[in-house]
Amino acid sequence: MLTSQILIQLIVILLAVQAFGYLCQRIGQPKVIGEILAGLALGPTLLGSLLPRVEATLFPSSVLPALQTLGDIGLILYMFSLGTHIDTHAILKHRRKATVVSLSGIFLPLVLGGAFAFFLYPEFAGSKASLVSFMLLVGTAMAITAFPVLARILEEKRMLATEIGALALLLFLPLYFIYNGLRTHIGLINSPALWLLCALVLVVACLGKVLGGSLSLKVFGAAWKDSLALGTLMNTRGLVELIVLNIGLDLGVISPTFFAMLVIMAVVTTMMASPLLPLLGHPHQHPPDLQVTETVATTYNGSLTNK
Repeated sequence: MLTSQILIQLIVILLAVQAFGYLCQRIGQPKVIGEILAGLALGPTLLGSLLPRVEATLFPSSVLPALQTLGDIGLILYMFSLGTHIDTHAILKHRRKATVVSLSGIFLPLVLGGAFAFFLYPEFAGSKASLVSFMLLVGTAMAITAFPVLARILEEKRMLATEIGALALLLFLPLYFIYNGLRTHIGLINSPALWLLCALVLVVACLGKVLGGSLSLKVFGAAWKDSLALGTLMNTRGLVELIVLNIGLDLGVISPTFFAMLVIMAVVTTMMASPLLPLLGHPHQHPPDLQVTETVATTYNGSLTNK
């Protein structure tokens, strides 16, 4: 019975991520955004609100642990594949600039996020949270940057064609996004005050990352458009953000309502890169699913070498 349920879930999930991925590509967004949105659509946010019995039948709580395990396997395979192909020599070549930009891009949003969390505790903290743990979790969530350029490394190294790369990418890894979506209930943000707070979360997140990344690179003499482009790219959060948020929810550090707000922040900040980069002089020149990742590599490498 469990096996048949999982197989049905896999069919529904793969169809959903393909459909949402295709739609996102059509509007110039990376395919991973479609996978995240597919999770939200299959969870209580959309399917659970419109057809609660269907959602409960497709994804009963008894099967979620198995789905989580498969998603975790995909995450491990993906991170392992990327880790084996990181070019550390390229990082060391510009270690001074990279260190300054990285630390400033982390420190400012970490401080802003922690200070912001101070005023939200204990109303939006989880049942097991202390003030310190809540401030650290929110600060970390604000400070995280996704590393979508690693997807480009997979493409360049032909890892997408290998068995481990294929298993990790649109099969196991999308399961992690679906599992995240099944735990996200945007309907919990059910008042103007909560939506205003959600917007404030987004503003604080963008302010810390964009300023932290842009100003530090500007100090090294980079042009404003390159500095702002790097700040915009550092503002993307994606997969790594979702990992931290799920850990925080599991540990009871953040409430389900605040979890939903932070998921919205992660999705919106990741989607912002595609429309903003052309305005900063980095037009799309590649297939939609690689637009963001290609621009990350070009902007990041070019910006670090500017005097």
